[in-house]
Amino acid sequence: MVTKLLSELKHALQSSPEVLRLEDEGTREVYVVLDEATHRRAMEVLQQHEDCDS
Repeated sequence: MVTKLLSELKHALQSSPEVLRLEDEGTREVYVVLDEATHRRAMEVLQQHEDCDS
């Protein structure tokens, strides 16, 4: 699912040095927002690590 980036979040992302953490006020659950290229690289490394373990 892709949703539009609102200006408030865009500003927060631009102000964040590496990743942006968002906290749900109701559940206190924290989410991490990062760009797609970083996510893709992390998933590739995870897959390589899992492949080595099997």
